[in-house]
Amino acid sequence: HEAFEVRPGAFDALERLDETTYPFRRWIADTGRSNDPFIPLADAAMAAAETLDNDLVDYVKYHRSYAPRAVHLGLEQITVTDLQNTKRRPRAYDIAYFFVEAMFEHRGPLPELNALGLPNAWQEAFLLGYGRSDAKIVSMIRFAVITRMVEVYVAGMSKKRLTQRFMAKRDRMLEMLPAILKS
Repeated sequence: HEAFEVRPGAFDALERLDETTYPFRRWIADTGRSNDPFIPLADAAMAAAETLDNDLVDYVKYHRSYAPRAVHLGLEQITVTDLQNTKRRPRAYDIAYFFVEAMFEHRGPLPELNALGLPNAWQEAFLLGYGRSDAKIVSMIRFAVITRMVEVYVAGMSKKRLTQRFMAKRDRMLEMLPAILKS
């Protein structure tokens, strides 16, 4: 993110809810899934958005699909590919997208998960390397992780045919849910 000019802006949590929880709630109403396990996740996003919306944050070039597969480690430099369609948004969205995608790509059992639904070591290592680990950025990343999960869930569940790839993602998100909802 520091490779481009960083500008101040207001955290657009309520706008993000419009992009994620609104389609989810419409889908819930249309399908009558009143006991869907992701409803508490959408509720958590709503509660967090109300406390975070309009907080001053850094707007950065937002990658939108920043995933582990787009990061290339060299001997002296780290590069990121697939930077088309960028726009300026709070950095928490890129970081959360990266974390959620890393969880989807992780194979095998998970260790104990933290309030972001991630292994503690992942969050600590990433944010230490990133140079930001204050409580405010962590709460914004948590909100962004939740909204990304809701977005992936409703996009996959609303299709006529559930793919094996989506089912694997759904199963991983179901593993993440208890840790996120506990905090």
